[in-house]
Amino acid sequence: MAICLVRIDDRLIHGQVVMGWTKMLNASVIVVVDDVVAADTMQKTMMKAAVPIGVRSAILDVAEGAALLNGPKLTKDRVFVIVKGPAAVLGLINAGVNIKKIIVGNMRTDDGKKRITKEVAASKEEWECFGKLDSKGVEIVVQWMPNGDSKSFNDILKRGDFSSL
Repeated sequence: MAICLVRIDDRLIHGQVVMGWTKMLNASVIVVVDDVVAADTMQKTMMKAAVPIGVRSAILDVAEGAALLNGPKLTKDRVFVIVKGPAAVLGLINAGVNIKKIIVGNMRTDDGKKRITKEVAASKEEWECFGKLDSKGVEIVVQWMPNGDSKSFNDILKRGDFSSL
């Protein structure tokens, strides 16, 4: 199996993912990993309806996602993994999934979150997860669109702690 991209995007499967990223990656499978969405039949149904024709999909919790990504079922596929936040990526890595790079696309602002970049707002817990990913050697890039500008989130992490943002 080739994971061609791991993307953090709190919108999960939506137009930009379907029209931009999936097509550019030539992905044959989209794997959404999110504990809450995996338990919500309505959200799963709506997301599966947005998946492009010819692309398979799975919407799983972290444990199920890790089992699928570590198992033999997707060995001949180009897999696009989408998660809502860094905790899911950390969970996958801790379960043995080999992830060396993630692209952060959209993490909206909410209560308790601070704006880090134009595209990314994070809570203290999410900031700490990003720090753990960085310490594991994961390259973290902020990039909105497939052909758009990118910036190193690893460099942003090195500039200071959450309270200084």
